[in-house]
Amino acid sequence: MDEEITTLKDLCFQTIKLHFDQSSVADMEELLTLPAGLLKELLTQLNVCQLHKLDPVFERKGVSLLSTWERLYCKVQTRLKQRTFHNSRELKAEVISLMFEQFLARDRLDRDIWTQVNIPSFVTAAVESVKHMTLTSCLNLHPDLTRGKPSPLSRLEKTVESLTLRCANTTLSPMAEKSLFVLLHRFLEHGAVKHLTLASGFLKYVPWLVPKSFEHKYHLNDLFGKPSTKDGPVAKFRRLNNSRDPWPDAINCCKKAWPGLKIQSLELHEGFVRGKWGCEMEELIRFLPSFKNLTALTLRSESPIRFHVLEELKDVFRGARGEGDCRLRLCRLSISVMESPWLLPKFVKACKQLRELDVETGSKAMVYHRVTGKGKALERLSICMDRQKIKPDFLLDTLRMCPRLVSLHVSCMYLSYLRSQKELLNTLAESNVALTHLSLMDLKLSDCTAELVNLINVCKLEEVTIEDCRLLETSTNKSETLHQLAAALTKLPSLRKLCLARNRLSTDVNQLSQLFSGPASASLESIDIRANYILDSNFEPFAEALISRPTPRRLTLDLRENPISEDLPALVRLRPFCHILIGKWRPGLAMADYVANM
Repeated sequence: MDEEITTLKDLCFQTIKLHFDQSSVADMEELLTLPAGLLKELLTQLNVCQLHKLDPVFERKGVSLLSTWERLYCKVQTRLKQRTFHNSRELKAEVISLMFEQFLARDRLDRDIWTQVNIPSFVTAAVESVKHMTLTSCLNLHPDLTRGKPSPLSRLEKTVESLTLRCANTTLSPMAEKSLFVLLHRFLEHGAVKHLTLASGFLKYVPWLVPKSFEHKYHLNDLFGKPSTKDGPVAKFRRLNNSRDPWPDAINCCKKAWPGLKIQSLELHEGFVRGKWGCEMEELIRFLPSFKNLTALTLRSESPIRFHVLEELKDVFRGARGEGDCRLRLCRLSISVMESPWLLPKFVKACKQLRELDVETGSKAMVYHRVTGKGKALERLSICMDRQKIKPDFLLDTLRMCPRLVSLHVSCMYLSYLRSQKELLNTLAESNVALTHLSLMDLKLSDCTAELVNLINVCKLEEVTIEDCRLLETSTNKSETLHQLAAALTKLPSLRKLCLARNRLSTDVNQLSQLFSGPASASLESIDIRANYILDSNFEPFAEALISRPTPRRLTLDLRENPISEDLPALVRLRPFCHILIGKWRPGLAMADYVANM
């Protein structure tokens, strides 16, 4: 009897799958009347297009498809590290985007995912969800993208805001080359792309990224033939065309000269190519002034970016390259990896209009000569070191020339002696009183309590992160040390977020309960005390203090990586006042936490 019922169930599932596309909204809402177990089993058998069509119906009924989209995400994503998503809508968009990349590249098409997927329906779903696209050298432009009026491609170019170009240094097939440049033409000339990422062999794209006035600097004619003086880049696209072209609408739609790029953010990735480090980044930097709307630039390299590349970039900032108004108007810059930390103050001094600078430095030693200056416009600075023992002179000089700094992040910096840490904190208190966001990570701050308290007293800090800084490591009275730090934070009426993760607070965490009785409680939104080896008995007094004096705003309390019982009564009583983040404790973390704070 059971076998007959199972067979009937499978038959019903198969019927639903075959006739799903013809179902009305009323028919789909009828599915919600099925028992929960049966409905869950049905969802595992529907393809991505059917789930996309069913999702709004389930959302109106308050039923989440998060677990179903998570199952598909685990199948389609190929990266080692998976992203974290807050809701099913974000996860669905990511799944469809990843599948659309596979669809264009005809690469790694999993039969379990693509079985019975209706291609026109999938293209329609992609148009509604895809905001980012990756174009590779194995591209194959599907005819379904250009069919209809308006075609899916015409609609995509109005919604895609972020584009990644990745092409190996190999000869492209004629079909792949045509497909690639057709899409470049549509997205860059007619589309809404604002963020562009160039990775692996990006000199190939130079003819399509810069105005014709820059072409004479490179032998571009050898690659694409002699350009037309009338149509500019459009003529190059038409040279890829022939009488048997299956996409006439895609190529011939532009009849005017290229008006220029709308790119506001550019990211360049330079990697290891054919046994030696490439030099494409240095070449393309010379073209940066042609990106008239560019405000943010990211340079990523698998080896330290060489000194002469940074010199080239500084020349572009100063307008020393080219004729006329060729000064770069960037306000945000990210560099990974800068050859030496000693170059930082010189670079900040040269690039006067920068507002935000994110730098990861290498370990090359250089003789440092003091750099002075004032009145710089830098407002946000992030620096990550290479875990080397150094003197902080270069960073102190940089901080002194940036009095408008409001955000500072320093991580993985091993200063050569204890006085260096104190000098860093004292310099901040003297030269950077406008700070509102301070983040110090993996920076030994034991015996620096007085300097930290002084810095907190002179700055109107809104977000404070002191993570893995071994705050109590050498203190003879750990409870009193944390009491002094908490007392200073309590007086901050501007404090919104506090992170003291990985500082082995353990039995002394109750000292933070002061925060709920002072001016800081009015603005406090988040407290992060992850990985501090806090036990149930240590946490209960802290929880009682928060319950008796709850903050006006609902507090986010991060307790992950602590051996706290998830069913602790104090946690149950806290939930009406707090959004609590807690995970299952793994015993192996105890030793890892101890070693990390040695």
